Amino acid sequence: MFDIGWPEMLVVAIVLIVIVGPKDLPAMLRTFGRTTSKLRSMAGDFRKQFDEAHQILSTDLELRHRGQEETAFRFRLTDAGDLVEGSVSTLRRPLITGQGFMGN
Repeated sequence: MFDIGWPEMLVVAIVLIVIVGPKDLPAMLRTFGRTTSKLRSMAGDFRKQFDEAHQILSTDLELRHRGQEETAFRFRLTDAGDLVEGSVSTLRRPLITGQGFMGN
């Protein structure tokens, strides 16, 4: 992530010792470590919440898609049922009137 080598780390350490002083440096590094740990924890929590929201949205979209497919299937099934019902009623009419299938 950061391209920091040993020479750069040595320069940073010398600057910290000069600016902060050797007496306060351990306390400052501890505070920095705790703050870094808290930031990582917060980033992990954010990531977890983001992943949960993504999973919920993905599931919702999948269910909507399935619902659309189911609705389309119901329409096709209803159309097929109407077609069969129309054919049955067409076949019943001659039987009810006594004409037979061939119009006898």
